[in-house]
Amino acid sequence: MIQYLQEIGYENASNDEIIAASKQIRRELRERGEEVTYTELRKQSIRREMERLDGGALDTHESDVIDRVFDKWLSERHASADRNLFPFASSSLQIVRDQYPSVVIGAITNGRGSPFHMQSISHYFDFCISGEDDGVFPLRKPSSGIYEAALKKYEELKNKNVHNVNWIHVGDDLANDVGASAACGAKTI
Repeated sequence: MIQYLQEIGYENASNDEIIAASKQIRRELRERGEEVTYTELRKQSIRREMERLDGGALDTHESDVIDRVFDKWLSERHASADRNLFPFASSSLQIVRDQYPSVVIGAITNGRGSPFHMQSISHYFDFCISGEDDGVFPLRKPSSGIYEAALKKYEELKNKNVHNVNWIHVGDDLANDVGASAACGAKTI
């Protein structure tokens, strides 16, 4: 993202400034009692960095530039996640698929990260639910709403009622993943 900003003329673009802008925007949103998606937060942060470097407000046509900068960031986010998977993640998913061929594997994410954009593991997943999806936002983890959306997706895929199934949630955050999914009936790892 920074490299792309520099390539299009923002030579002094700074990741630290974008992070600082993101923190400031979050504070402003909290004070107003508003929520935005992580995508919108990142785009607003990019806009603020471009405004900082331009010395003022941007023209409306700059939204296209902001979208392109964000798309560069998102593409690299997926590539980086793919390069930095936990050891044995792919082989573990393969073992689950081999031993349980009818299993449904889904991803639940608060943002735009999706296993479908990670070449090494995309083929293992049946669905991805994002906290930015229509009908889900603003019900991000740890809200039960995002887990309920995932269970509904399972019902659609398998034509089964979720009250009769066991589901396992593997998460990396004790409160947002483990505790929240357990409260919705998951066995957690």
